[in-house]
Amino acid sequence: MKKQLIQLTCIALLSSCSVSMGEVSSIRELSSLESISSETLYDYTDDLILDDNVLFSNAEAEWIFDVSDPLQLKDHSTNIFLAYVISKDKALNYFEDLGYIFMPYTIGTMRVCENYYGEIPQSITYYRQGGIMTFADYLEYAPQERKDKFNSLDPHPDYISDTWADDITLETGRYYLVYARYDDISQRYYVCYSQYGTREVIDSFLLDNNGKSMPLSDYLDQYVLEH
Repeated sequence: MKKQLIQLTCIALLSSCSVSMGEVSSIRELSSLESISSETLYDYTDDLILDDNVLFSNAEAEWIFDVSDPLQLKDHSTNIFLAYVISKDKALNYFEDLGYIFMPYTIGTMRVCENYYGEIPQSITYYRQGGIMTFADYLEYAPQERKDKFNSLDPHPDYISDTWADDITLETGRYYLVYARYDDISQRYYVCYSQYGTREVIDSFLLDNNGKSMPLSDYLDQYVLEH
């Protein structure tokens, strides 16, 4: 695979949402989640031919709070829950209500297995920044300056993979502890804060991007349920 890399610097400004917090639900054993393993999974990237020419664009984020601090993450989230990723349906960088977004959102479906903070349905459509788009789709709604920058590449890449630096790749059929923000105007659940807001759970252990782990129950007791 031919890889090209563009380093971008951008500032992510996050705002609180107006949805009210609900009561924390009771925690069930992870063994009760086995019944959803038969869900039909879908990942749109499986339909793309990614063995040729992909440009990887990694954006460096400057957050307005310490996203590595779980307590601050909670303060800036409306929902915290254990999710099973059923689908990654598509990636878009333009919405009618928002206009052009510099980094695409991957849109898909999650099953909420355990709800720890806030009120949330059992199944949600999520929006998580970072995704892969064809070169033409990626630039369709971009400002002319950005189009000129990418069109100057020779040869043009077939696809652009645009993500936060050091972020994880969300995978279908896996469990994650998710920090999300609900926007009650657009009625969207935004899965935020790159790898800090989406941490994989395997065998009741919570992983981080550095290969460290701790029991999920201990993490919840320390940072979610008692604060």
